Amino acid sequence: MWQPVSEIPKFGILPLIIGTLKVTIVSMSVGVPLGVALVFDRLAPEAAERELVAEQARAWGATAVGGLTMGADPVACAAPNRAPEAPKLSGVVPEIRLRPGSYLQSFYGQDKVAEEFFCNFEISPDYEWASIEAGFPVVARGPQGEIRAIESPTHRFYVATLFQPQLSSRPGDPHPLILAFVQASADWGRKKLDDSVLE
Repeated sequence: MWQPVSEIPKFGILPLIIGTLKVTIVSMSVGVPLGVALVFDRLAPEAAERELVAEQARAWGATAVGGLTMGADPVACAAPNRAPEAPKLSGVVPEIRLRPGSYLQSFYGQDKVAEEFFCNFEISPDYEWASIEAGFPVVARGPQGEIRAIESPTHRFYVATLFQPQLSSRPGDPHPLILAFVQASADWGRKKLDDSVLE
């Protein structure tokens, strides 16, 4: 590896090439399986998808109604007016209510939002208590009261959503949640730098 600041500086093209190859191998070991999974997800015929969902449902002791469920509750996010080429469960949740005072609400700066999703899972209302007991209160709910997001109030950025902010983010108009994540990352980086200066 190229290490000009080590005790014995190592310069030259060979350490640079070896370091580049190591990074490439690690990147490919993550990227290739993920890419294959995404391609399979998009190209799998609906019959194979239904069989996979039914198999997963049997493993969970659940029934498959439009998608994998936890318990016997059908997923609330099924989209009946989906485009023919869209994934089986996708669409826009027209009204997601955000809990006032939550980090999520502060990121958006409003109490109600509409978000896009691809959905195969959701939190069953029967297990909502487990999320809350673990320190993750519900901070967003859909039109039927279903959980759409949880967060940890003890961390600056620990948010889990059942919608995908990247679907509505555009160049020149990034999604508020993505902006908040980038800002939290930058703040953390500055704090770590300040902490290292004090040591």
